[in-house]
Amino acid sequence: MVRELDSDASFDRLMREEAPGDKLAVVDFTATWCNPCKQIAPVFAAFATKYPNAFFLKVDVDKCQATTGRFGVTAMPTFVFLKNLQQIDKISGADPNALEAKIKMHYNPDAGSDPIMKDAPPGMQCINSLINKAEFECLNEDGGNPGINCLTTDSAAVTKSDCDEQLLLRIGFQQPIKLHSIRIDPSQSGGIDEAPKELGLYANVSSSLDFDTIESCPVSQQLVLNKEDVLKEKPVELKFVKFQNVNSLTVFIKSNFGGGDITSLKLLALYGIPVNQTNMNEFKRVAGKAGEAH
Repeated sequence: MVRELDSDASFDRLMREEAPGDKLAVVDFTATWCNPCKQIAPVFAAFATKYPNAFFLKVDVDKCQATTGRFGVTAMPTFVFLKNLQQIDKISGADPNALEAKIKMHYNPDAGSDPIMKDAPPGMQCINSLINKAEFECLNEDGGNPGINCLTTDSAAVTKSDCDEQLLLRIGFQQPIKLHSIRIDPSQSGGIDEAPKELGLYANVSSSLDFDTIESCPVSQQLVLNKEDVLKEKPVELKFVKFQNVNSLTVFIKSNFGGGDITSLKLLALYGIPVNQTNMNEFKRVAGKAGEAH
């Protein structure tokens, strides 16, 4: 099914609801007076049926001028491809073969079906895909079960501590983010006893730290989880105001529920939005007039 955008203010909401995580969104910028747009419209509708795990959206450039300007659309039809509300590709012209080639290039039949994405708080998305793995580091990780494992959606991967129960993870992001909540899932082998209980979250620590220096830094938030928080595998809301422009996040796992020397977890999911994600209600026209031809 092809959805149609009713107003500029609905764009971000539709993307979050219909194309969460790495699910592909294909946006057709069209106009009622554009003959090539009319010619490719049934093809676009057919692709929506052929590729059911992508989100297909039509945007009338005269009704939604802010969205049109946001993506730099100057010719119709133009097709913009997005994941995580970020543009990944763009093509202009009514060429069915070229359009389908682009869809195939970016289409993932399994994207968006992950319960990690579905459990995101309203208006938020799982931002693990925005982690810069080159900047990631973890202290006291077990060599066979490293820290990076808990930031992936691989259900078989596990993170474990090595010498004692503590873990120190430093997570860099590809772009600034607003962090809203976190979710921790226990490992199947360690269960709730090995799951993290007490955590310290530190936003934008400028350099690498060790266990001797981390607690001397200003903490953004201390968390003491309940067993129910972990067993339900649901997001735990943070003090959102403390995490409004986060380039890196340091997570200090201090203890586990069982009090043993091994801490393990299957998943550390982070939920929020990119800072540069536009609030269309605040979007102001800077050039041109409403209804102006494109």
